[in-house]
Amino acid sequence: MSSLVLAVHLFGQENGYLFTPDRIRQFADYLFDEGDYLRAASEYERYLFFIEDGDDSTLFKIGLCYQFLNHHDKALSAYRELRTNPQGTTLDSLVQVASIYSSFKLESWEEIRVMIPENDEEFYFYYYAQTMNNPRPVDKSFFAVVKDDSFRNSLWKLEQNRQNLRRKSPVVAGTLSAFLPGVGKMYYGHIGDGLFSLAATSFAGFVSYMAFREGRDLTGLVTAGITMSFYLGTIYGSYMGAIFYNERTYRDWKTELNRFNPVEQNPYWEWWR
Repeated sequence: MSSLVLAVHLFGQENGYLFTPDRIRQFADYLFDEGDYLRAASEYERYLFFIEDGDDSTLFKIGLCYQFLNHHDKALSAYRELRTNPQGTTLDSLVQVASIYSSFKLESWEEIRVMIPENDEEFYFYYYAQTMNNPRPVDKSFFAVVKDDSFRNSLWKLEQNRQNLRRKSPVVAGTLSAFLPGVGKMYYGHIGDGLFSLAATSFAGFVSYMAFREGRDLTGLVTAGITMSFYLGTIYGSYMGAIFYNERTYRDWKTELNRFNPVEQNPYWEWWR
């Protein structure tokens, strides 16, 4: 079916039938419905070139095309053009959410932080941006503007969980393992790994000691080098392990927060497909 429509379109172009804006728009809609978003965006832009007055819905669909292609910077350009229209647009609320969502995908947290959320859907992204790279706690009053009680309580509970995340100090972990190999790993909960590091380092050290005691200097030097590598490796491993522990803990918290993403629960673009 798609090959037939394309053939008709090309035939019409050769004969001058499809250079009318309406036909271009129809073909663009077909490409959009088929999921050929890159070509659809090109056809929509060609349509806008031929018409005298702007078309909000077409410009919005151009933004959607780029959004579906994960070209969120280009999607934002289309949405900004709609938002700066001096005559306004009937798609104001939809464009606002779409712009925020593209900024969210681009991780443009500062751009989202300066906005004033007008509804619960926008507030979710506003709160998300507030927590990114910002360890400061958020007060309960911050959530007072959320209208849905269940949603507000869920976000407040998540914020409390964020404030209670058990972060571990990499410096403390490394220092503990410097005093006693493996203890730094036990500090952030890796008991088995810590015990293994302690046993391996202790055993290598004991072998080195016995070798020197028995006059086997070469063996003693080799095992001493192994002992030192275990020792330094345990310190470094403890330091990095604490960093990974914190990242994993925070990532788990973000996974819970992502469950409440209103756009991914109810995509605003479904009606347009």
